[in-house]
Amino acid sequence: MDASERKRRAAIVAQQNQGILPYLEAFYIDALKYAAGRSVSAFFEFDKSIDDEAKADVIMAHLQEALAHAASVSRFLWPASKSELTLARAMKLRTAFNIVDKNPLKNRNLRNVIEHFDERLDDFLLRDLVGPMMPGAIVADYRDIQGNIGYVFKLIDPANCVCIILGVECHYLPIRLAVTDVLSRAHRMDEAGSRLCL
Repeated sequence: MDASERKRRAAIVAQQNQGILPYLEAFYIDALKYAAGRSVSAFFEFDKSIDDEAKADVIMAHLQEALAHAASVSRFLWPASKSELTLARAMKLRTAFNIVDKNPLKNRNLRNVIEHFDERLDDFLLRDLVGPMMPGAIVADYRDIQGNIGYVFKLIDPANCVCIILGVECHYLPIRLAVTDVLSRAHRMDEAGSRLCL
């Protein structure tokens, strides 16, 4: 298929089917179920690693995995591409999953710091860094750390459901609840004939 035919088809799907052909809804439901399911599973592993008093880097790894999969869910709902097709598809999915613009999955700050960690690290290290620096993850109360002991690159505060990555503070409980809701709705849609329940 050449570019002009792809563009023609995309326009038809966007304009006449709100971005998703009805008989292909199952693919989007399955994709969201997978991404949300992986996020929820990683959050459970995160909890287990805390209970097991695992090393901070292991705890952070589980949290970052959970948040990375949550970012995958977010991209379906608020895509980076602004084509007519992707915008229509995203709107149809948000409507079907009853997701409003205030949903925590829309927040791009944490998603960007995880997905572009290398670039953010470059920028972070260009600052005038004076004082102790801790390149590994730590588990601590984030309120005790801020501004008191130098530069923390990755911090997890399980008691307050907060993580800080390169200075970006994230309250991850709302993300966890939002991705769990997406997973629950995707399962119900799957069981109802793999159709988006608009």
